[in-house]
Amino acid sequence: MKQTSLVLTIVALLLSNIGGCSDSGSDISLPPVVGTAWRLEKIHIVGGETIVIPKHEIYTLYFVSESTTSGRIYCNTYQAKYRLENGRMISFADVSWTEMVCPVPSNEREFSNALQNATSMTVVGNKFSLYYSGATRVLVFTRAN
Repeated sequence: MKQTSLVLTIVALLLSNIGGCSDSGSDISLPPVVGTAWRLEKIHIVGGETIVIPKHEIYTLYFVSESTTSGRIYCNTYQAKYRLENGRMISFADVSWTEMVCPVPSNEREFSNALQNATSMTVVGNKFSLYYSGATRVLVFTRAN
């Protein structure tokens, strides 16, 4: 009985490490968000206010591959490279977007600031949270697909 339990434990450990190899240079192979579209639901300021995003303002985050993302920032589109480390630490680079003039007011500046200053992320069920500005601000997304 003990031997069977030991064998099952070893097999489980081996299976949990199969996806750990990657040529992308990140510490894990595929983040749990690749191929998933996320729509911004709210901006939460830790210890402060929560801004609920109006339905007419569309902010999305789509993880295209292990290293690229794209989406909408209200009336503009963007693309960026990202790096995910240890399954939680995230950073974006080479962020570029179109520069159409969106109706005012909007949360466009806050969203682009979050991409440029992101530090970590979590995925729980159909919620994706992106922490930035020293983890004092959080963009909270809902799975869109």
